[in-house]
Amino acid sequence: MVETNTPAGNSRGYALGANRIFGNIELTNTFSHTYNAELVKQLSSAMQTKIAGYGGPLGHRVAIDRDGTGAVIGFMGKLQSADAILGPWNEVPGATKQYAVPASSGAKFYRAAE
Repeated sequence: MVETNTPAGNSRGYALGANRIFGNIELTNTFSHTYNAELVKQLSSAMQTKIAGYGGPLGHRVAIDRDGTGAVIGFMGKLQSADAILGPWNEVPGATKQYAVPASSGAKFYRAAE
C-alpha cells in the first residue's frame, strides 16, 4: 500500500494517468476510467473585470502531451530527468520549454527545477 501525498503516491498517480492517456486499453469499463469534458461559459464584462487580476505564473509545472509514438514535455525552468523517482536528477541538455521524448527511450522520471 502506498501512502497518499508522498513521492511514491504522487508517482503512482502520474503513472496511472499516463497509462490512461498513452496506453492502448479498451474503454469498455466506464467505472475504471476517467473522461475529460469541457464546459464553456461566456463571461460577462463585469466578470472579466473582476477576475482580470487573478492568477499568477505557473511555477515549475510539467505538462505531458502525446506526440505520434512518443511524448512532448512542456515545462518552465530547467528540465531534469532520472531513472528512479529518488534520483539522482540530471539536467536534460538542450531542453527549453518543450522536450520531445521518443517512446523507445524507456522509463524515465522528469521534473522542472529552477
